[in-house]
Amino acid sequence: MKKYKRWILLLIIGAAWMFVQTNNVHAAGSLPPYIAVNDSVIDFGNAPPEAHSNRIYVAARVIANAMQIDLRLEDNQVLLEKGGTKLIIIPGEKYAVSVTGEIIRLQTYTRHDRLMIPLSLITTSFGYRHVLYSEVPIIRAKNNDAELSDEQFLKQERRLVEQSRLAAIEAARKPIYLTFDDGPTGSTPKLLDILGKYKAKATFFLLGNGIIKYPESVKRLVKEGHRPALHGVTHVKDKFYESPSSAHLEMEHANKYLLSASGVKSTLIRTPYGSKPYFTDKYRDATAAAGYHLWDWNVDSKDWEYRTDSGKMIRHVMSEVAAIQKEGEAPVVLLHDRPTTIAAMPSLLARLHDAGYRFEPLRSDMMPVNFWQDLR
Repeated sequence: MKKYKRWILLLIIGAAWMFVQTNNVHAAGSLPPYIAVNDSVIDFGNAPPEAHSNRIYVAARVIANAMQIDLRLEDNQVLLEKGGTKLIIIPGEKYAVSVTGEIIRLQTYTRHDRLMIPLSLITTSFGYRHVLYSEVPIIRAKNNDAELSDEQFLKQERRLVEQSRLAAIEAARKPIYLTFDDGPTGSTPKLLDILGKYKAKATFFLLGNGIIKYPESVKRLVKEGHRPALHGVTHVKDKFYESPSSAHLEMEHANKYLLSASGVKSTLIRTPYGSKPYFTDKYRDATAAAGYHLWDWNVDSKDWEYRTDSGKMIRHVMSEVAAIQKEGEAPVVLLHDRPTTIAAMPSLLARLHDAGYRFEPLRSDMMPVNFWQDLR
């Protein structure tokens, strides 16, 4: 993740930055490039390179560590030494002394308690030469310890930039939450195959009886990063809604089956046929007291109605998703784990992806979407 963040920033910088020459790389105040020593770009932490007075400044200790230069403080002086080469920086007096005794005038300053010094001072003093990669952009300080040629290094950095570009595009997508009721079934493995192909994560509101019958599918969906959730046991209205305790107990039993099959439990629940009108205050109080969060949906795919017309179902979903998004809400889509729905999933996923969505599972820390607006 740190690597991606670095290269996302690099892309932004690269769009506005142009190289000129090593010691006159920037106009005052412009953004500096990234710095590499031999084969690796340096992470400067909270004190990144800066440009001042037509010079690039870097944190002395960070650059010294990257170059394997010994740095120590003695009597308000900074001593840098490697292989017989020594450089003494006197920050207060604004000059440095080379191994030959040459006095080098320079400006230094501190940033986040780090001494910032000109990059050219330390690279020139310790025998590094600069290679400028304006298309990336990177300044590479290079000596005989470098293993990668210029071509190999640039190829490596291009690849990371492309990876970060794609990651940035993906991060900019709008979240959508696909939820599947009534599973697992014999068709669940095929559904998981399709979701995997599109790198889509979903939430499965599972029935206890299905968990018992298809434990391997439950184990697989958890392993592949989908969110297991609870849909009760029987899916029989009169049994489930017999009383607040009967509804609560069905969720408890389903959770035990889930734990046995996958090693995890869930606090996310969806009641059979949705929570209105049957899941009234006393029912919700019972499950909320047990730590459960009630979820319905804000987009009904109507896959139960359009079983023989997948095209109509897809058009309906796209229309409803657009309407919900226009209201500023993230779409939570009701789907079912059944063959006719699964057959339509490749087309639906492709349409949603092209519309700029990314497919995420529900989380226990999210504000639940339900018909009662019960946010517990």
